Amino acid sequence: MSFIDLMASDVWSSGDIDNRVQALIRSRYSENDELKASRLARKPDQSESDLAFVAGVDAWIAECVQQGSDARADMALLSEVLPMEDAARRLALPVVEPEINEEGEVTNQEAVDVDIAQRADVQAVLDNASPEAKALYEQRNPPAPEPVEPVEPEEPAPQIEAPAA
Repeated sequence: MSFIDLMASDVWSSGDIDNRVQALIRSRYSENDELKASRLARKPDQSESDLAFVAGVDAWIAECVQQGSDARADMALLSEVLPMEDAARRLALPVVEPEINEEGEVTNQEAVDVDIAQRADVQAVLDNASPEAKALYEQRNPPAPEPVEPVEPEEPAPQIEAPAA
């Protein structure tokens, strides 16, 4: 799990991810702390506190770098899903129907041909998507619920009057 919101349509560049990783590192350790850990790691006679400090800095940096790697993987997946959503929107547009004049000739053949070609291209985007991208696409774009048929109210039960005593 990374810091990329897979339900949003925000595109993070490699530089954005690098900056976020640096900010995560700096949220706990300063640049001077990092340099100090680097110096201490090369020091031949380290104390327990030196070892603990170096281990803490190294572990935090490794965790932040891993978050950056996870973010790059999530961004690659999102970069595959966004064109799928564009493709689905294109396919949802009405089909360009041929317009025929009085002589029986199609007057908009070029528009029909362009529509057919575009539909084939965007369908290929959907068909060739990875299983992971298809799964994320389904999460981001759940199918519309089926319409529910209205329920007819039942007739009320007849009221039985109690006999008079």
